[in-house]
Amino acid sequence: MDETNLYLEFIKKNFPESAIAKNINIYDFYKIIQEVNLSISILSKYAIQNDNDCWEIFLSRFQDALNKLLLYLPLNDSTGINILFRIMVESLLKYLYSISIDSDFNKIDKLAYRELKAKLKHTNIDYQVLYSIYAKYSNSIHVKKEYNNDTIIILQDIISSKQPNIVKLINEVLKLVNIYNERTIKLSNIKITTFSMAEVKSLKRYCSPSYLKNYFYKYMLS
Repeated sequence: MDETNLYLEFIKKNFPESAIAKNINIYDFYKIIQEVNLSISILSKYAIQNDNDCWEIFLSRFQDALNKLLLYLPLNDSTGINILFRIMVESLLKYLYSISIDSDFNKIDKLAYRELKAKLKHTNIDYQVLYSIYAKYSNSIHVKKEYNNDTIIILQDIISSKQPNIVKLINEVLKLVNIYNERTIKLSNIKITTFSMAEVKSLKRYCSPSYLKNYFYKYMLS
């Protein structure tokens, strides 16, 4: 049984009332997360490292939020998904800031989102895609809902409500991944020839040809 089917079994066992397992796009979503995990595990070994490696903490936060999407989807928790996307964007921005501008973890970690945006204006790098995703999921959090006063009905409504559009979530995740891959590779000057044979085999085994072409070879063979 491959890992995608194991994930579906996990959903059926732990979230038996969730309809997400019947959504054919869940296969693609899980595959993308799996590819990103492999990408991060390999690229992080070759990325530029600061004296205190604080970038690893921000990258770890990004990856943690990304993987938690696999839990929030079967819960059908749109609020949780929105918050995770905000965490991913902010963590990714702080990661990029730490490997290109300043490696002082305590200073970066205390930066509010608006302060971070202001400082990144001086880098001459366009982060508008990240800002747009952050704004989109921030606005979603503040949408007002009318709830019944019966707690059980509230919970049933959450589980049975319309499922998130997984295709859109995949596209949003790929936007984040593309920026991560591009900036990490460019800043570190990583080339495919740097990888070990085992790493190359893992990439070819677990990543789709389109993912390798668009998010690896695009930058590493140039």
